[in-house]
Amino acid sequence: MLAHLSQFHKICLKLLLSGLVFTQIASLNSAKAEASNIDANAGADIIFPLQIIKQQDLDFGVQAPNRTKIGRVQVKNHNDKNSQCGSELVCLKGGNRAVFLISGEPYTSVLIEDPGHIYIQDTHGDQMLVDAFTASQSGGSNTWNGQLDLDENGEGQVFIGADLHVNPEQCVDNYTGTFTITAEYE
Repeated sequence: MLAHLSQFHKICLKLLLSGLVFTQIASLNSAKAEASNIDANAGADIIFPLQIIKQQDLDFGVQAPNRTKIGRVQVKNHNDKNSQCGSELVCLKGGNRAVFLISGEPYTSVLIEDPGHIYIQDTHGDQMLVDAFTASQSGGSNTWNGQLDLDENGEGQVFIGADLHVNPEQCVDNYTGTFTITAEYE
């Protein structure tokens, strides 16, 4: 069928057909596979930040040392009794445990940490050690792991007790100090 064409025309026809085949191959190679897409949601829930409200300070009451031994005043965290004095002291007025209201997201757990120990001091810089901090939650006992479960209103009470160490020759004065409790979501 191509016999009647000249050699020149045959070459041109071969070049033309080669170009068409090359163009077809090139267009096939440049075709991309169709991408697959899907959307996903992103989100976050912001919950109530924790808030601590002091309802009552830790108060060790009024004591008179016996001038011979270090005395200890213990304020318990788990009952409404006033402070308890060791035999080395005379307690003239009982003290009270500290009470804090923790509020945040309902039905969540909160970890409460106490300071470990602090010093309270008088106006002259004389100090007394406060240690053995203990905590309990509303309705709980003194055996507590530091976890507070917030109720349906997002609230829970924490009661804090501690021991005060009174030196035999403790200066007569009013002693004060501060302590910090920390609450964080667990």
